[in-house]
Amino acid sequence: MKKFSIFLVGVMTTLVCSKASFAEFMTLTLSTDKVSYDIGESVNWTMRFDIGGSTASNFGVATISMNLSDSRGDVLSPGVVNSNFPNGFAGYLRSGGTWNPATQQLIEIGAALSQNNFSVVGANNSQLTNILLAQGSFVPTTSGVHTLVGSPGAANNFFTSADGLNSSTLPSYSPISFVNANFTVTAVPEPSSVVMLCIAGGLCLVRWKRGSLKAQ
Repeated sequence: MKKFSIFLVGVMTTLVCSKASFAEFMTLTLSTDKVSYDIGESVNWTMRFDIGGSTASNFGVATISMNLSDSRGDVLSPGVVNSNFPNGFAGYLRSGGTWNPATQQLIEIGAALSQNNFSVVGANNSQLTNILLAQGSFVPTTSGVHTLVGSPGAANNFFTSADGLNSSTLPSYSPISFVNANFTVTAVPEPSSVVMLCIAGGLCLVRWKRGSLKAQ
């Protein structure tokens, strides 16, 4: 009986691990056009995704919904969702996000809805890589090191032929991982401060010259 129990546990573990190893996954990558900015300069960001791990014969994207926030709490403007997706995406991913002051997040970027005429976008462990989801820009107001942080929105689901495209219980991606973007913002001196520095430098130069003449 003890040996049978050990065998049963081993079989169950193998089944669980096998299922996990073939789970549909999503990776979201955030990037910026530069790594260093001045305050008042626009930070241009992009949001791209990879999908893979499916063993289904008919596998597609039903919903993609992501949130975006700045680690320093700067306000993010809504972006623009890519309308040139492959395999029938166009027209469904239609939200560039909405700023939520309570959570300091740009929420529900993407917000696709499951449709009957979604094309198959991945099958039999095929990969979708480096697909542009959305892009946008904002003007930082806080100096220092910033991180653009991604997080899942309300729903991120895929479908298979077994699920049916209009199912209310579409399976979710597992796991969803994020590659966040880091950049630095530097404060630029005010014009009045620059003028004062120039005047102070000029006075120092005059005094130095006078001291040199007296020494002669």
